Amino acid sequence: MSDLSGKTYSFCGVIYKLGIKRCVDIPAEISANLGSDNYIPVKGEAGGIKIKSTLIPRGKNRHRLFIHSSIWQTLSIDEGNEIEVWIELDNTPREPELPEDLENAINVSSKALKRFKSASPTLRLRIVEWVNSAKQLSTREKRIIQTIERLESDGRLG
Repeated sequence: MSDLSGKTYSFCGVIYKLGIKRCVDIPAEISANLGSDNYIPVKGEAGGIKIKSTLIPRGKNRHRLFIHSSIWQTLSIDEGNEIEVWIELDNTPREPELPEDLENAINVSSKALKRFKSASPTLRLRIVEWVNSAKQLSTREKRIIQTIERLESDGRLG
């Protein structure tokens, strides 16, 4: 993908619910301009409130932006309301630093490695934080085993 950093895109989107979350669809031309990557890191503003987020694929080379509850609640808006958004590609590194023991365990299984790499940056960060938050070594080891088991399964990760 070419370097699009600094190029700002703005649009007004209608908020809709996806489960319990709120999101807006990114216009097709903006999705196309930002590239075809599955997950596209962006920064900008939604309703005048600064955001740092990741555009999520929604099919047919289109993306959606989840609107955090702190934003739509602060603005007193919800499903069906329009929100002004401006975004730009965010090239700042977002990869969590993998602890050596977790990295070694993931690298043993090609399926676990593939699924870990295909997970969103946020989910990868949550996995690392969950493993790192263990206070006892035995708990940490159990969490690494559970992580590998989930990565090797065909079930949902997050």
